Amino acid sequence: MKQTIQFFPTRKSAQSVIGSLSNTSKMPGKSWGISASLCGTGAKLAKIPGTVCSDCYAMKGFYPMPSVKLAHETRIEAWRSDRLAWCQAMVQLITGQETMRWFDSGDLQSADMLRDILSIVARTPATKHWIATREVGIVRDVLADGVELPGNVVIRLSAAFPDDLRIPGLELTGNGALVHSDKPIDGFECKAPSQGGKCGDCRACWSRSVKLVSYHSH
Repeated sequence: MKQTIQFFPTRKSAQSVIGSLSNTSKMPGKSWGISASLCGTGAKLAKIPGTVCSDCYAMKGFYPMPSVKLAHETRIEAWRSDRLAWCQAMVQLITGQETMRWFDSGDLQSADMLRDILSIVARTPATKHWIATREVGIVRDVLADGVELPGNVVIRLSAAFPDDLRIPGLELTGNGALVHSDKPIDGFECKAPSQGGKCGDCRACWSRSVKLVSYHSH
């Protein structure tokens, strides 16, 4: 059966389809995340002492609050229930933003989810997108299908251990994320800790020309 793209008359009606976008105070634009309990690779790393995921920021602080948990559940169910409507609503809500971060918590659930996100990226060319992920297998599978990354997206694959230069799958996208406990061992040092916990005018995470960004462990 042929599917018809749905357009929503208002931002409110579009938002009712996707649940919500996050207003992350640190970043210049909106973000989208789901529960870290749904992470695949991250859940395995969380069981290994010393990994970044063994002390996951998205499993503490305000993340376990009922309102945040409900928002995460609503978001993932919105994608699962009607992917076509979800994609269109996302396009309408993201259009006009300077930046968009995917997965301020949680991670990719499948190749279909990555394909959907990349379709949104392609339809919002004026917005810079940053996808943070540890799901190397999903990224590999999608790129193996001949999918080309739009010029306005960066997929940053993440190191598993603090102060470790090894980033699984870095060759796939050329962009990665490191974590340092004291000083960076390589890459561009995230400026947020010295800027009141905010990005300010820095856009390194959204830039493909910045191969590695190193974040202070938290």
